[in-house]
Amino acid sequence: MGATHYSLPLPPKPNRTSIVSPKIEPQKIRAVIPVYKDWEGLKVTLDSLQALNPRPGAITVANDNADNRIPEWLKTYPVEIINYNGNRGPAYARNRGSEHSNTEFDWIYFTDCGCEHVSNLITYFMNAQKSSSDSIVAICGTVAGKGRGKINRYMTEMGILNPPFEKDLGHQGEKIPQAIITANALVYAPAFHQLNGFSTAFGEAGGEDLDFGIRLRNLGSLLYAPRAIVYHEFDEDLQDFKNRFERYGRANRLLEQIHKLPSLRPEPFMSVPPEFNDLAELQIEALHSGYDEAQLANMVKFPARALKRAALKILRV
Repeated sequence: MGATHYSLPLPPKPNRTSIVSPKIEPQKIRAVIPVYKDWEGLKVTLDSLQALNPRPGAITVANDNADNRIPEWLKTYPVEIINYNGNRGPAYARNRGSEHSNTEFDWIYFTDCGCEHVSNLITYFMNAQKSSSDSIVAICGTVAGKGRGKINRYMTEMGILNPPFEKDLGHQGEKIPQAIITANALVYAPAFHQLNGFSTAFGEAGGEDLDFGIRLRNLGSLLYAPRAIVYHEFDEDLQDFKNRFERYGRANRLLEQIHKLPSLRPEPFMSVPPEFNDLAELQIEALHSGYDEAQLANMVKFPARALKRAALKILRV
């Protein structure tokens, strides 16, 4: 991470496809949102989804808090609420919110608390699919900072929460995602269930979407719909910024071991424009700190037998 358009050191995408996906119909989309403490951010996201034209057919909230209490206002929204015991992390929460494997919903839309969506988001996803093949397993949109603070502008300028892209562009120069970003991604439900969803080896927010997207890439095509934009509000707080990239650094170490990638410990870079160089330096410092911590902790407590199971799943695809 750390450049407007970045790539993961992945092998060439397999030519085989094992899935044929149907035309996107808004009423057959289920939106899934995990929530951990950020009830105010959840309300922002729910209001935004309600304002979409067209809207998704259903919305599921996965309550990833330590108890099942929810605010009274949430009971007035037309959403399904999934409760379970304990704080299990975003990967587990999204899996629970998506566990309807045999329903009328063909697609799962993943987004996060504190996100505002362009009103015709789903139309942009539909248009992207129309111009591609029928082997689409996911469509990624753009994620930008919401607000004019320095950190929000930096996250936008550097494309931090946009997907990684293949180095070789597709026809007409379009960007081809290598993975997804769960703040803004539409995923074909049967493909999601075939892969057993997100790996709960990623116990915190970071890397679980890249891992899942890499596995999706083996089933079919990933598309990018640049005008399908989500505005995500980032805290204008340097400690929060540092914590975020330490998580990403730990995730990078885990990601490289699961997928047997070259080192994902990032190289220093200069930001554009130069006013963000201090944040770029802090980003690299935090990524290195998290990566080195995970390396010393032997893959963030990821058991060897679980690593073997994950590798076997990937090989079977």
